[in-house]
Amino acid sequence: MHLIPLSAANEEICKLLKATKVPYILIYKRSEGEVARFACPPSKMQLLIDALHEHASPLNDDLLPMSLSEEPTIEPLMEDDSIESTLMKGSEMMDALMP
Repeated sequence: MHLIPLSAANEEICKLLKATKVPYILIYKRSEGEVARFACPPSKMQLLIDALHEHASPLNDDLLPMSLSEEPTIEPLMEDDSIESTLMKGSEMMDALMP
């Protein structure tokens, strides 16, 4: 998961991703590509939960990289990160989760 901070420098990324409002969620599934995209303010958090339930594959406990009590790491996007490097980091994370 990547958090892209709001700044003038990231305006181009938002346009590229067609993120019209923030926070904006894009969900990708390895076998299908993009499966969902939507604005998700805190009052609409149930939209995110429902989308994750709809598109998530069942987990095999042997593949979990961390205990369920650990918090996942959310890395902020750095000013010098390109969208390509961000996507590569996401792919590497998914490879680690689902070899």
